[in-house]
Amino acid sequence: MGTGYHAFISHSTRDRSVAQAVCQGLEAAGIRCWIAPRNIEPGREYPDAIVDGIEQSRTMVLIFSSSANESRDVRREVKLGSDQRMTIIPLRIEDVKPVGGLEYFLGSVQWLDALPPHPERALPELAARVRSLLDLPADRPGPIVPEPVASGWGARRAAAVLGVLLALAGGVWGYRTWGRTVTAPAPIARPALASARQHLQQGVTLASMKEYEKARIELTKAIEIDGGYAAAYANRGVLSMQQRRYDLALQDLKMAEALDPQDRFVAYNLAALYSLQNQPDRGLAALGKALDHGFDDFNALRSDPDLANLRRDPEFPKLLERHKVPRS
Repeated sequence: MGTGYHAFISHSTRDRSVAQAVCQGLEAAGIRCWIAPRNIEPGREYPDAIVDGIEQSRTMVLIFSSSANESRDVRREVKLGSDQRMTIIPLRIEDVKPVGGLEYFLGSVQWLDALPPHPERALPELAARVRSLLDLPADRPGPIVPEPVASGWGARRAAAVLGVLLALAGGVWGYRTWGRTVTAPAPIARPALASARQHLQQGVTLASMKEYEKARIELTKAIEIDGGYAAAYANRGVLSMQQRRYDLALQDLKMAEALDPQDRFVAYNLAALYSLQNQPDRGLAALGKALDHGFDDFNALRSDPDLANLRRDPEFPKLLERHKVPRS
């Protein structure tokens, strides 16, 4: 068992957005992670890279869900980790139990739950457990802030499970001010920041419970407290997409784009929104921007139902080819 990485993150491709958020949070806490497809070199055979990744890692974090239960790749990875006598830490994002081979390997393993109503408690506990197992130094200062996630099936799933983690201690997403005429908002007092984060957390939790109007009220309160709180705009935009309130979604997502023009997930959200509105030219332009800025959930490009109108456009395969997106 190698020492190049602290944790190998095993996940089903359907849970990739959640896995990426967990990876971002752990790495913000100083825990080096190996995760596919990020750590697979171009041209490398996928199975060989997975084996090497496991051998170079000291623990395995399993994003456990019904999709993981059904994934042969996840079962293979867990078996390889078990054969190497790695400590496997399952992070359960659905209220399901392991079956088949996973039940054999995980039957006596202690779980961590990232389930509503308090998924926000899981990531700090996960980071603490990895540090304890590997005898790593105490957590470095600073927030654990996962990346925003894409819309469609990936975002809605991840938002229900991990979106609430955006409000964890010490700060907000690194968005900047509106890029044209609006100046940066004046810093607000720490109690007000804490209040805005609390409303964001409550809003995302309510959205995961499909209490959409109550969620909207909480997200709006967060924005009213801090008009530059981009996380609240982004979450409210995705919420509007879920409710098919596309005009409202566009306003919030364009605000998020203006706050950070380089954000690949906001660009992806806009691509999905334009696709739903049957505006393929704008959708393809936004999708190209997402790819330019590093969007790499290639499975979502081909399976997200919100992108169906874009996939029917003859320019879609050309866009993928220009950005060297691997063939499925």
